[in-house]
Amino acid sequence: MTLSRMFILSLAASSLACASGPPPIAKTVRSDYSRVASDPQVAEYAALQLDDADKAVRRLEETSRREKEDVAHLTYLANQRIEIARAAAAAGAAEAEVGTLGKQRDELRLQARSADVDQARAQTASAEAQAASAEDRARELEERLEELNAKQTERGLVMTMSDVLFAFGSATLQPGASRALGEVADLLNEYPDRQVAIEGHTDAIGSESSNRELSRQRADSVAAFLRGRGVDPSRLTVAGLGESMPVASNDEDAGRQANRRVEIVLAPESRPGAAPSVGAGPPYRPNAAH
Repeated sequence: MTLSRMFILSLAASSLACASGPPPIAKTVRSDYSRVASDPQVAEYAALQLDDADKAVRRLEETSRREKEDVAHLTYLANQRIEIARAAAAAGAAEAEVGTLGKQRDELRLQARSADVDQARAQTASAEAQAASAEDRARELEERLEELNAKQTERGLVMTMSDVLFAFGSATLQPGASRALGEVADLLNEYPDRQVAIEGHTDAIGSESSNRELSRQRADSVAAFLRGRGVDPSRLTVAGLGESMPVASNDEDAGRQANRRVEIVLAPESRPGAAPSVGAGPPYRPNAAH
């Protein structure tokens, strides 16, 4: 074999190895997993879910970047497993808090036997009320977030509104959208100092420009509804991202339906003067032309 032929074969092998290596997104997903895994609450309250997330990330890392559909599917699964671990840890911490309050209640009951009976009963009633209140708050928040299809991310609390808000190809809210968006408005009004990003997304059917315009119009419609329910328009930023950020494959009906969505992001905290998050558009102005 000549030296030139050996050199060509070496280059081909190198290119093949590069193309069949882990997909680039795997590094980002692994980084997200590491941040969740470093949280002591996750290790304490969601060890099984964390193990499932690790397995999902490993499957993604072992998938060739050439297998695009598999990469997209496994990326989605890995991200979901990571979010499940995060949510399970939060739920476990809330249950632990309720358990602590329950122990305090029991301790107060014991004190009632040797201390002033009336005072001890009053303290016991207070502890029981606090425990019941904590349970009610945790249950209510969990139910509300489940109804709103919400998940906690680094950007804040993300509420994903599916395409049932709109008829196909339309940016006009359907009558049934009022209930879901009303719940969102109530939640946003409980945190008046936090910024809100409203981002429209579409599937890949149609041209890129028309999808971007439709997604922007849908985000505008949601912003107008929230403004009508008392959400300060100065808090809102609106963006139409079209087909650029799919969460599932556009090759199947179910994937396209998942991609047709409006995401409402409640920022973790108010940061006056801070730059808007990636993907966010200008502040919402109800009379502005788009």
